[in-house]
Amino acid sequence: YITFGSCYCGEYVRVGKCKHGHKFLKTFYCGKEWCRNCREITHNRRIARWFVKAVTMQSFGYFVFTIPLELREFYKDKEKLSEIRTYLRRRLKQIYPDIKALCRWHWFGENNKVYHPHFNIMVDSFEALSKSELEMIKRDYKNALERFTGIKLNKKVDVYYHYYSVDGFKKEYLRKGKQLVE
Repeated sequence: YITFGSCYCGEYVRVGKCKHGHKFLKTFYCGKEWCRNCREITHNRRIARWFVKAVTMQSFGYFVFTIPLELREFYKDKEKLSEIRTYLRRRLKQIYPDIKALCRWHWFGENNKVYHPHFNIMVDSFEALSKSELEMIKRDYKNALERFTGIKLNKKVDVYYHYYSVDGFKKEYLRKGKQLVE
Protein backbone atom coordinates (compact mmCIF):
# COMPACT_ATOMS: atom_id res chain seq x y z
CA TYR A 1 0.00 0.00 0.00
CA ILE A 2 1.09 3.57 -0.71
CA THR A 3 0.88 5.73 2.38
CA PHE A 4 0.16 9.45 2.41
CA GLY A 5 3.33 11.45 1.87
CA SER A 6 5.20 8.60 0.19
CA CYS A 7 6.88 9.42 -3.10
CA TYR A 8 6.92 6.65 -5.67
CA CYS A 9 7.39 9.00 -8.59
CA GLY A 10 9.38 7.41 -11.39
CA GLU A 11 9.53 4.02 -9.68
CA TYR A 12 6.72 2.37 -11.64
CA VAL A 13 6.70 1.38 -15.27
CA ARG A 14 4.24 -0.25 -17.60
CA VAL A 15 5.31 -2.62 -20.35
CA GLY A 16 3.75 -1.89 -23.71
CA LYS A 17 3.91 -3.19 -27.23
CA CYS A 18 3.33 -1.27 -30.48
CA LYS A 19 1.38 -2.67 -33.46
CA HIS A 20 4.68 -3.86 -34.97
CA GLY A 21 5.53 -5.94 -31.91
CA HIS A 22 8.22 -3.67 -30.43
CA LYS A 23 8.20 -3.63 -26.65
CA PHE A 24 8.68 -0.47 -24.61
CA LEU A 25 8.48 0.78 -21.05
CA LYS A 26 6.47 3.79 -19.91
CA THR A 27 7.66 5.39 -16.66
CA PHE A 28 5.02 7.04 -14.49
CA TYR A 29 5.77 10.42 -12.97
CA CYS A 30 3.69 12.47 -10.56
CA GLY A 31 4.15 15.70 -12.55
CA LYS A 32 4.42 17.93 -9.47
CA GLU A 33 6.70 20.92 -10.00
CA TRP A 34 8.32 20.45 -6.60
CA CYS A 35 9.04 16.72 -7.00
CA ARG A 36 12.77 16.07 -6.95
CA ASN A 37 12.35 12.98 -9.16
CA CYS A 38 10.50 14.49 -12.10
CA ARG A 39 10.35 18.30 -11.91
CA GLU A 40 12.86 18.77 -14.75
CA ILE A 41 11.24 16.15 -16.99
CA THR A 42 7.69 17.44 -16.52
CA HIS A 43 8.77 21.10 -16.82
CA ASN A 44 10.47 20.39 -20.15
CA ARG A 45 7.35 18.56 -21.38
CA ARG A 46 5.22 21.59 -20.52
CA ILE A 47 7.64 23.90 -22.33
CA ALA A 48 7.52 21.66 -25.40
CA ARG A 49 3.69 21.67 -25.44
CA TRP A 50 3.57 25.46 -25.15
CA PHE A 51 6.27 25.98 -27.77
CA VAL A 52 4.31 24.09 -30.44
CA LYS A 53 1.29 26.34 -29.83
CA ALA A 54 3.29 29.54 -29.39
CA VAL A 55 5.21 29.33 -32.68
CA THR A 56 1.92 29.55 -34.60
CA MET A 57 1.33 33.01 -33.10
CA GLN A 58 2.50 35.98 -35.17
CA SER A 59 2.65 38.22 -32.10
CA PHE A 60 1.44 38.01 -28.53
CA GLY A 61 1.24 39.70 -25.18
CA TYR A 62 2.72 37.99 -22.16
CA PHE A 63 1.27 38.73 -18.72
CA VAL A 64 2.61 37.58 -15.36
CA PHE A 65 0.27 38.15 -12.40
CA THR A 66 2.16 37.61 -9.14
CA ILE A 67 0.43 36.81 -5.85
CA PRO A 68 1.68 39.43 -3.33
CA LEU A 69 3.86 38.18 -0.48
CA GLU A 70 1.26 39.04 2.20
CA LEU A 71 -1.39 36.89 0.42
CA ARG A 72 0.68 33.79 -0.35
CA GLU A 73 -0.46 31.87 2.71
CA PHE A 74 -4.08 32.46 1.68
CA TYR A 75 -3.28 31.25 -1.84
CA LYS A 76 -1.81 27.89 -0.83
CA ASP A 77 -5.37 26.60 -1.27
CA LYS A 78 -6.07 25.08 -4.70
CA GLU A 79 -9.66 26.36 -4.86
CA LYS A 80 -8.59 29.91 -4.07
CA LEU A 81 -5.94 29.79 -6.79
CA SER A 82 -8.57 28.48 -9.18
CA GLU A 83 -10.88 31.34 -8.24
CA ILE A 84 -8.31 34.05 -9.06
CA ARG A 85 -7.31 32.21 -12.25
CA THR A 86 -10.93 32.12 -13.42
CA TYR A 87 -11.35 35.80 -12.56
CA LEU A 88 -8.25 36.82 -14.55
CA ARG A 89 -9.24 34.82 -17.61
CA ARG A 90 -12.81 36.12 -17.59
CA ARG A 91 -11.77 39.71 -16.93
CA LEU A 92 -9.30 39.75 -19.80
CA LYS A 93 -11.97 38.20 -22.03
CA GLN A 94 -14.40 41.00 -21.04
CA ILE A 95 -11.85 43.69 -21.88
CA TYR A 96 -10.59 41.99 -25.06
CA PRO A 97 -13.43 39.72 -26.33
CA ASP A 98 -11.53 38.14 -29.24
CA ILE A 99 -8.44 36.95 -27.37
CA LYS A 100 -7.10 33.41 -27.34
CA ALA A 101 -4.64 32.56 -24.62
CA LEU A 102 -2.37 29.95 -23.07
CA CYS A 103 -2.37 30.07 -19.26
CA ARG A 104 -0.54 28.32 -16.46
CA TRP A 105 0.56 28.73 -12.89
CA HIS A 106 4.20 28.75 -11.86
CA TRP A 107 4.82 28.05 -8.18
CA PHE A 108 8.39 29.26 -7.68
CA GLY A 109 10.60 32.08 -8.93
CA GLU A 110 13.27 31.46 -11.53
CA ASN A 111 16.18 31.12 -9.15
CA ASN A 112 14.72 30.11 -5.81
CA LYS A 113 12.76 27.40 -4.06
CA VAL A 114 10.49 29.74 -2.10
CA TYR A 115 6.74 29.58 -2.79
CA HIS A 116 6.22 32.43 -5.24
CA PRO A 117 2.98 31.75 -7.17
CA HIS A 118 2.47 33.67 -10.38
CA PHE A 119 0.02 33.17 -13.22
CA ASN A 120 1.35 33.41 -16.79
CA ILE A 121 -0.95 34.29 -19.68
CA MET A 122 0.24 34.30 -23.28
CA VAL A 123 -2.34 36.13 -25.44
CA ASP A 124 -2.36 35.41 -29.20
CA SER A 125 -2.26 38.27 -31.74
CA PHE A 126 -2.07 40.85 -29.02
CA GLU A 127 -0.49 44.27 -29.31
CA ALA A 128 1.54 46.46 -27.03
CA LEU A 129 -0.60 47.85 -24.19
CA SER A 130 -0.69 51.49 -23.31
CA LYS A 131 0.43 52.46 -19.83
CA SER A 132 -3.18 53.39 -18.92
CA GLU A 133 -4.49 49.98 -20.04
CA LEU A 134 -1.88 48.17 -17.96
CA GLU A 135 -2.66 50.36 -14.93
CA MET A 136 -6.37 49.53 -15.32
CA ILE A 137 -5.56 45.79 -15.38
CA LYS A 138 -3.35 46.19 -12.27
CA ARG A 139 -6.16 48.04 -10.43
CA ASP A 140 -8.69 45.35 -11.39
CA TYR A 141 -6.32 42.60 -10.22
CA LYS A 142 -5.63 44.37 -6.91
CA ASN A 143 -9.35 44.94 -6.30
CA ALA A 144 -10.08 41.27 -7.03
CA LEU A 145 -7.35 40.08 -4.64
CA GLU A 146 -8.68 42.35 -1.88
CA ARG A 147 -12.27 41.22 -2.51
CA PHE A 148 -11.40 37.50 -2.52
CA THR A 149 -9.12 37.61 0.53
CA GLY A 150 -10.66 40.40 2.62
CA ILE A 151 -7.13 41.79 3.07
CA LYS A 152 -6.38 45.42 2.17
CA LEU A 153 -3.20 45.81 0.12
CA ASN A 154 -1.24 49.00 0.80
CA LYS A 155 0.92 48.83 -2.30
CA LYS A 156 0.61 48.21 -6.01
CA VAL A 157 0.40 44.63 -7.20
CA ASP A 158 3.05 43.11 -9.45
CA VAL A 159 1.71 42.62 -12.97
CA TYR A 160 4.33 42.23 -15.67
CA TYR A 161 3.47 42.67 -19.34
CA HIS A 162 5.60 42.35 -22.44
CA TYR A 163 4.73 42.37 -26.13
CA TYR A 164 6.59 39.90 -28.35
CA SER A 165 6.91 39.35 -32.04
CA VAL A 166 7.37 35.66 -32.78
CA ASP A 167 11.03 36.13 -33.72
CA GLY A 168 11.76 37.92 -30.43
CA PHE A 169 9.94 35.22 -28.49
CA LYS A 170 11.75 32.36 -30.20
CA LYS A 171 15.09 33.93 -29.30
CA GLU A 172 14.05 34.44 -25.66
CA TYR A 173 12.49 30.98 -25.38
CA LEU A 174 15.47 29.24 -26.92
CA ARG A 175 17.80 31.17 -24.60
CA LYS A 176 15.80 29.99 -21.57
CA GLY A 177 15.59 26.46 -22.95
CA LYS A 178 19.33 26.38 -23.41
CA GLN A 179 19.80 27.45 -19.78
CA LEU A 180 17.55 24.61 -18.64
CA VAL A 181 19.66 22.04 -20.46
CA GLU A 182 23.06 23.36 -19.30
